[in-house]
Amino acid sequence: MSTPNEGAKYCKEAREALGLTHKELGDLIGVADQTVWRWERDPVQYPNSARPLPDFARKLLGWMLKPGRPKGWPKPPTRKAN
Repeated sequence: MSTPNEGAKYCKEAREALGLTHKELGDLIGVADQTVWRWERDPVQYPNSARPLPDFARKLLGWMLKPGRPKGWPKPPTRKAN
């Protein structure tokens, strides 16, 4: 498990690597842009506004950064040729 500061840094670096704004990332994972912004805040410098990066968000960002299907996802159904 990482520290809150590592989570904030990871979130920001991942979002920037994906070329997404706070709003775009928030829309993709179903949270407000302000929530993404709070996940990226340094909890030491901004203890009242920073929020820890939840595990689900860390996993989603990791999957988004890697090409292909996430480990453990079922294979897509095969289509029959017509």
